[in-house]
Amino acid sequence: MIRIAICEDVHTSAEMLEAIVSQYFKKAERKHAVCVYHSGVSLLDAIEKGTHFDICLLDIMMKPLNGMETAHIIREKDKDCVIVFLTASSEFAVESYKVKAFNYLLKPYNYADISATLDNAVSLIENMKNEKISLKINKRIFTVEKSNILYVQSNNHIVTFYFADGIELSKHTKIDEIYELLGHPFLRCHKSYLVNMQHITNVNANTIIVKNSIEIPISKSCAALAKKEYAEFLQG
Repeated sequence: MIRIAICEDVHTSAEMLEAIVSQYFKKAERKHAVCVYHSGVSLLDAIEKGTHFDICLLDIMMKPLNGMETAHIIREKDKDCVIVFLTASSEFAVESYKVKAFNYLLKPYNYADISATLDNAVSLIENMKNEKISLKINKRIFTVEKSNILYVQSNNHIVTFYFADGIELSKHTKIDEIYELLGHPFLRCHKSYLVNMQHITNVNANTIIVKNSIEIPISKSCAALAKKEYAEFLQG
């Protein structure tokens, strides 16, 4: 699902933009959710409470917090969110590069303008999601490369990610949800473990060895399927 935030203080403009965005995703037959905010403060409050957005469409000329100021705060929390500015002035075009804005659309815009921007934004997001995941831990969002994860372990609903560079990140969640999030090339070898097949160096009867000689247990219930998946992975 693609989650989109619209932040526009003029209600009629926000309604028009919401209609355009919804029309685009319905035509594309893509799952989506659109949330509308009428101030940067309300958008940031939602983000602070844990709402994640893939795309933020921000009007610049808002008060008390303008769109550029809002974008700077968003970028501090999430470096991968696709930020698109909507404004009647090109005054902030240069500054938009500082927050790595994806696009800068001048008003009045139309369906074709928004559609072209969303085409490119969705393509970028899908590519990033194939390579990276975002983890919300202690009100911070960490965007990590899936290829850098060695394995994942669950213990009492605390899931810990172990990375090839020695870093560990833990969060309170279910390993089933993480398995769905990670997808290929991770395999389930145990009810409490997920292993990145890219880092497997050996498979024994009861254990999987990953980089740095770390041993991961294989449970009887998962053994057959896990070994089959790994064999298919090696075959390409």
